Amino acid sequence: MSDALLRADLEGSEKEGAELTMAVDLHRNDLGKIACLGSVRVLGAPTIVSGRTVMSRIAEVRARVASDKGLAEILEALVPFGSVTGAPKIRAMEIIRALESARRGLYTGVIGTVRRDGGATLAMAIRTAVIDRAEGLGEYFAGGGIVIGSEPAAEALETRWKAEQLLRVSG
Repeated sequence: MSDALLRADLEGSEKEGAELTMAVDLHRNDLGKIACLGSVRVLGAPTIVSGRTVMSRIAEVRARVASDKGLAEILEALVPFGSVTGAPKIRAMEIIRALESARRGLYTGVIGTVRRDGGATLAMAIRTAVIDRAEGLGEYFAGGGIVIGSEPAAEALETRWKAEQLLRVSG
């Protein structure tokens, strides 16, 4: 399928739109816990970004962090990210804990650097591989977003496709 057709399919997908709306609402709520009053904003309309192997529908949510909030409080408010947990976030986390026997580790955590001045550059770790050369083992997770209207077969196919991307680039 051509990029133009994939883009049109993504733009017209009610399911993808519902996922993005849910994620934006969760991020706005989470940012509101650590932001200056009235500073949480969604910038512009959703857009599509293209990478080598994936297209994503994104929206930018920004806030001015309150001066009394430190990095630990910021991370506590945001992690785990709502775009991973789903909504309602706290209940989703309870269900994940009940259903999953192993911790997710780096997958869906935070990766980045913290500077001496207290600033940080951080990103959500998603579709991240952890390689143990001594043991000769690797660990890689992939998942999908479930919302009203999700089709189990389509979600399974999407999750398998995401997982296969690491195999394609690693040979």
